[in-house]
Amino acid sequence: MKKMLVSFTLPVCLLLACCSSGKAEKKQDIAATEKQASARDADPGVVVMSTRPSDIPVGAANATLTQAAQFAWNQFIALNWPAVPQDGTNREKPSVLPFGTTGQPLIWQTYRSRVELFPWQDSLPPGATQDPGTGKVTFHYNATPQYYYKKKIQSCNQSPDPGVPPWINLDEISQIGLNFMFDGDASDDYPPTGNSVPKLIRFLAKGNSMYSEYINEHSYFNHGGTYFQDVTNFKNAVANDKPPADGSGFIEFPSDTVMVKSAWRLLTKAELASGRFYSAPVRFYEKKAGKICYNDEAGWGMVALHIVQRSPSTPHYFTFATFEQADNITNVFGNPIESTVGGATPNGSPTTPEISHTDYPNPVTTTAKGAFCNPSGNGHLFYKNSAPGLPQATDGHGGICVNNRRYPIPQQIVDVNKEAQQKIQVYDQANNVTNSPWPYYKLINVQFQPFSAADINDSNPNRLASTYRQANIVVETNYTLQNFSGRLTNDDLSSDGQTTDFTATGTPFTNVLIANSAKMQFAHYNMGGCMGCHGNAQVGGTDFSFMLFEGPEIEPETPDFSQAALAARRKEYKF
Repeated sequence: MKKMLVSFTLPVCLLLACCSSGKAEKKQDIAATEKQASARDADPGVVVMSTRPSDIPVGAANATLTQAAQFAWNQFIALNWPAVPQDGTNREKPSVLPFGTTGQPLIWQTYRSRVELFPWQDSLPPGATQDPGTGKVTFHYNATPQYYYKKKIQSCNQSPDPGVPPWINLDEISQIGLNFMFDGDASDDYPPTGNSVPKLIRFLAKGNSMYSEYINEHSYFNHGGTYFQDVTNFKNAVANDKPPADGSGFIEFPSDTVMVKSAWRLLTKAELASGRFYSAPVRFYEKKAGKICYNDEAGWGMVALHIVQRSPSTPHYFTFATFEQADNITNVFGNPIESTVGGATPNGSPTTPEISHTDYPNPVTTTAKGAFCNPSGNGHLFYKNSAPGLPQATDGHGGICVNNRRYPIPQQIVDVNKEAQQKIQVYDQANNVTNSPWPYYKLINVQFQPFSAADINDSNPNRLASTYRQANIVVETNYTLQNFSGRLTNDDLSSDGQTTDFTATGTPFTNVLIANSAKMQFAHYNMGGCMGCHGNAQVGGTDFSFMLFEGPEIEPETPDFSQAALAARRKEYKF
């Protein structure tokens, strides 16, 4: 593939989360920030403010699950704060409008989508300019979004180019190539849409300005610069169990780096009217006459949000927090089985059919017990596996219905959800905010300390099985992802898509490696859930970032469920 050789001149404003104009505005911003910082100091719990917390106040190593959950909620509130109207100069800048105001992009939505971070090789990131004489490139993080894939993509309905596309760019439809997730709402009460599979849940991933600055500074955006050498350096350090003494020579994102992943689906007319979902215009992709095209539509709702952040107290790993819309898991009548704060107790098999798994020393197998469910007219969420080693209905029509969570939301999280929602409601009353969707979202869990499976202890709130196996019900849905630890078998999704806690030779596999304070060796963890899954990207040399691991984007995913498309998708997600 063609690589661009670029050098860099970084404007000062790129080093900031946002660029403001005018001394008066800067003073106002500083005063507002200081006021919010004082408010957070006065209340170490959940605080409704637009400033994202830089760290857990007591540090990740000293925190309780309750403190980590409060930190996660403060992230969620700040990232879902309305942003100022976007004009190409002010991404990530919070509006003076109250929290809960809708109708304009949220802070996290103004982060760069993965295709903006990693456009196809022949493209500079959107807004970047290159001096024809010197070859120097200036990156303009705040430029309005453009989505540069290998081939130019046209509108499905021949609509004119909108200039600025929707900030929600749903270019993923699978759960890392393993399966596809569908909403099981029994209603077909959808507005007119270009969505060929209305119940399909679609996804996106983004990175903030610190993420963008780091990859651009090192020319990683097109896997140029020293990318491959830096990846090799880390793999060698892992093989020798000895990180470089000065910490250089491999990829490690700086503090304040944030990544997000979000899940969205088309809402029914009744759901749109309910006010229980955050809704925004989206772009999603279809294939017509063999060509990929896009649709820009309103009427879509956010059903999940992952927040991944590096902080001063987590210099060699990230915290992973995951939130859901309150109504994700329903019974066959479409009624939620959990309250808005969680607290449901699993009863019976989490899925229909029941799924089980065996690891070494037996051959690794994942099997289904009982008949596959028929999701037609069923209120359940359901998924269909695509990896060949995972259970699939032989007729291709049956799915695996989701009955409940495999691991309950911990009571500490439930208590913080109550605290957060009460404070949001008090805030809404004080600021005359009506119809806010945020009281209908809840934290599922937060991973803030790595630990191994052997350390699981449900009498220790910081070592719960539910925290170890942290998974979002609509982002990590199938058995492999709900129970993730270790790695995928054969290190290759194209093989079968199953998990194992061992290497190919049968030795224990560790997926999160933390350099100790003296940087003389690594601490090894066989972590589970989100952190453990992303740990495979760390041991692969890209510091927990699958966006960087996958690199330049060829094309968006479309609802093409042919075997050829599925095989290509699994290869793209190879660890």
